[in-house]
Amino acid sequence: MRHSQSIYVFLENRMHSFLVATLVLGAPIAFAASPFDGNWKGEGRPTSACSEKAELRFAVKDGELVQFSLVGPRGSATTVKGTVSESGTAAIEYGTRRLPGNLVFKDSTFEGKLETFCGLREFTGARE
Repeated sequence: MRHSQSIYVFLENRMHSFLVATLVLGAPIAFAASPFDGNWKGEGRPTSACSEKAELRFAVKDGELVQFSLVGPRGSATTVKGTVSESGTAAIEYGTRRLPGNLVFKDSTFEGKLETFCGLREFTGARE
C-alpha cells in the first residue's frame, strides 16, 4: 500500500508541474510598453492652400497610435491606423479617406508630414 501511495504522489506532482508549465507557456504574451507610449500634441504648419494651423492630438499605447484627432480649417479626422517602431518611425493612415502620413519620434518630441485636405503639411509636437 505504501508503494502505491508514493507512486500516486509522484504522478500527482508531475501532473501539477505539467499543468503549471502549460499555463505559463500557453498564456497570451502581453506586449511591453513602447518608449513612445503616452499622449502627444502637435501643430501643422500653414500651407499655401490653408493659412491656418492644424492641431494634432493622439496617444500611443503599446506602440499603437490611438485616440487620434486632427482638426484643421477644412475638417477633422479621428480614425487612425499606425504603429510606432522601436526606432521611433510610424507610417500611418488616417481619416475615412485613409490619408497617408509619416511621423518620427525622438525622446519627447515628434515631427512628420501628413497629407491633408490642404495638401502635405509638416507637423511638429511633443509629449503632453
